Amino acid sequence: MEAVGRICRISKALVYNYFPSRERLLAALLMREQNALRDRGMETALQATSFPDLIRQTTRLYLEHTRERGPLIQALLSDPSVARLMEEENQSERDRRCCQSNGNSSPSRRSEPKPSRGYPMTARHSASAAERLSL
Repeated sequence: MEAVGRICRISKALVYNYFPSRERLLAALLMREQNALRDRGMETALQATSFPDLIRQTTRLYLEHTRERGPLIQALLSDPSVARLMEEENQSERDRRCCQSNGNSSPSRRSEPKPSRGYPMTARHSASAAERLSL
């Protein structure tokens, strides 16, 4: 965390303000990668003119993304604590979507994990913070 602060020219305390732990920082990086692929995939899918074109273009995008970003994603997923945090975040997102589609206001299973600062910060928030910090 010290190195991140030094590289970004911010205090270590500010890094911890956005990312309560090393694992949360790494999970935010992984979420950023997932979001980038999802967003590019949706954009590509909307431009497809036929079903075969859709398959061809989205497959090409996935393979390019894997070639370019695969080593980073693999390294992030190889950390068990990061993989666990991502699974928790994905479950929270599924719960939110399920509740929205059912008209419920709160998830029935697990609630979203909260960082030590006492305010809710999802991996999505952390991912946007990572982008602002140019990580």
